[in-house]
Amino acid sequence: MHIALFGATGGTGRQVLAQALEQGHRITALVRDPSKLTPHPDLTLVTGDVLDPAAVARCLAGTDAVVCVLGSHGSKTPIEARGTYHPRFPSLTTLERPWNSSPHRPLTGPLSHFSAT
Repeated sequence: MHIALFGATGGTGRQVLAQALEQGHRITALVRDPSKLTPHPDLTLVTGDVLDPAAVARCLAGTDAVVCVLGSHGSKTPIEARGTYHPRFPSLTTLERPWNSSPHRPLTGPLSHFSAT
């Protein structure tokens, strides 16, 4: 499965990333600082900000599923405090999907429940 990952450089995101790669999934991750992650053949990094719809669309292009593990940062206002809508960033569920004609599958359980194909 090809997964779009938001929050890959945080604690939970790193765990999701490691497990997904170990299980043979391909990952495209939206990151502000690509130097925070170790290169991997099945990892594509998209540099950008989650509040930029164009960057989000680049991350979603060609993916089958979305995992969003955005979290709080002690020194900043948590993005989740704003709810699921921001004037510059409609929620992932309301974005148009020109990148893929099939709907994205929400991943709500352990990655081990999902096939890598």
